[in-house]
Formats: sequence, C-alpha cells, structure tokens
Amino acid sequence: MEDKIKLGVISDTHGNEELLTLASSYLIDIVSVKKIYHLGDNYYDADPLLKRGIVLLRVPGIFEEGYIRGTLPKIVKDEVLGKKIVLVHRLEDLKEGGDVILYGHTHNFALYEKEGRIFINPGHLKEKSHKGREATFALVELTFSSLNAIIYNTRYQEVLRKTFYFKRPPHLLK
Repeated sequence: MEDKIKLGVISDTHGNEELLTLASSYLIDIVSVKKIYHLGDNYYDADPLLKRGIVLLRVPGIFEEGYIRGTLPKIVKDEVLGKKIVLVHRLEDLKEGGDVILYGHTHNFALYEKEGRIFINPGHLKEKSHKGREATFALVELTFSSLNAIIYNTRYQEVLRKTFYFKRPPHLLK
C-alpha cells in the first residue's frame, strides 16, 4: 500500500472566523489532516489553528502590512513525499516552480495542470457567497505517484474532484 498524506488548503478568509472554523474542523476532525496551508487574506486568521495540533504553513495576502512591507514571506515552500509544494497568494508573485502550486487571491476555486505543474486554488472563505462564488476549501490527498484534489463547499459537499498523476523518473520505469 502506497503512503497517502492528507493536506488541507484554505484561502481568503478575510476575518471570517466562523467559516474558517467550519472548514478547518472538517479537515482536522473528520478527514484527519496533519497539515493545513493557509493562502492569505488574512495571515493571522489562521492563528487559532496553531492550537489544534497540526502543522500550519501560510502566506499573507496583498492587503496585509507584512505583504506590503515584505516582513512576511510572499512565497513559502514545503516538501511532502518528495514533491515540492509552493504556497503563494498571487500567482504574479511566483518566482520559481514546484511540483504543486497552491494559490489564492481570485476567490475562485481551480484545479489544473500546466507545464507539468499542478495548480490548486481552494476558493475563498470570506462569506458564504462572494462575487457569485460559494465559499470553498480543498483537501489534497498526496501519494508518491498521484495527487487527488477535492474542493468542498461549506456544507461539506464535493464541488470538484480531480486526480493528477506524477511522471515517474526514468530510473524507476524499469
């Protein structure tokens, strides 16, 4: 059986503690993620997650002083099961690649592959509906050979699911 790591991805909370708690409770208590990525707006919204016994990695959004002054990193890198994961609020700030790019800012969820990299935007948790888009968050199930991404709404219903497969290095094809 191949190892599987479950990761939570949240973005654009904009001070909405209720929706952040709803999404993070599902990810931590029901799905049992051990790590959550928070992709900004607002950086400090994620502070309560530090008390939940999980690993928290995060980046600030564009309206935050730490982003504007450069006192908080605009890009954070992680590695899970040998895959390079890059967190960034705005794709325009992306300076280097990784295997998986997690981003926010648009408030619109997205799952796609481009130029050999997987891009995931979990949507927003600003309000139950914002700019005609319902509040959403993501669960990522990562193995050595694949990534399964699921976007959920705040009623815990699947909105979108997509599986991506990593190319095996030539020395492992034999």
